[in-house]
Amino acid sequence: MTAGKVPLYLVFGDGWIAGQIRDILKTGGESYEVTKVRLEDREAVLSELRRVQPTHVINAAGVRGTPNVDWCEDHKEETIRANIIGATNVVDCCFLLGIHVTHFSSGCIYDYDDAHPPGGKGYTEEEEPNFFRSFYSNTKIISEKAIKHYPNVLILRIRNPLSGDLHPKNTVTKLFGFKKLIDVPNSGTICPNLLPGAIILAKNGETGLYNFAYLVHRVTDQPRGIYTQRSNGIDQEAPPSIPELVHVLAGRAGQDSQGTSVQPRDGFLEGCAEAANIWV
Repeated sequence: MTAGKVPLYLVFGDGWIAGQIRDILKTGGESYEVTKVRLEDREAVLSELRRVQPTHVINAAGVRGTPNVDWCEDHKEETIRANIIGATNVVDCCFLLGIHVTHFSSGCIYDYDDAHPPGGKGYTEEEEPNFFRSFYSNTKIISEKAIKHYPNVLILRIRNPLSGDLHPKNTVTKLFGFKKLIDVPNSGTICPNLLPGAIILAKNGETGLYNFAYLVHRVTDQPRGIYTQRSNGIDQEAPPSIPELVHVLAGRAGQDSQGTSVQPRDGFLEGCAEAANIWV
């Protein structure tokens, strides 16, 4: 599509993940631009692509809701417009112009079942999503089913993202807001470890679908404990040892990535410790 050209990235999105992507590109000396064009505005997207002439597009935009995904239940039209229409539109426009797209999707699309019990094997990319109790998750599933057929797209599923800051979207920040946590296996994306890999995959023109998360672990009291230890001053009530269901992060089941192009440098808890060290 863009073989032989000096990489130029066009980033869609102004949220937390998009900000980290921009920082990685800047630190790595990569050329990039950020656009504020609405994903669903076809003419504006095409115009922006023709103006910038990027070799790669990174789409980290979309609607998740504030303060959480429950917002999407009462704002279905806005959620559809961004997560389904907008995501598909960007991929299609890039396809017409021969541009590679890295699309950040969600791993909140699986739930435990008889074949995937808590503590058992995780889901692979080849397995069909089965978590439909969240409207947000539904929109992500629908958009994936459409855009995965394009030959120019790389889909990376983010799950429970953690990083070295206290951004409201950071899973650790959310965990500090709960006095009680559900003690079940889960999976998570350590952003400082994995997001640089997204740039490598994009630059190499990789396509396909990846569960961009660490294997099944507890994304509950252990990461929070690591951050508390590193912070040397945050006073939080210890979570109970009993698995009391107070808050469930949508789509709880863990994931096994079959991808081999980028491997995590550390284990999940080691990654949490690394992110905590960045924070403090």
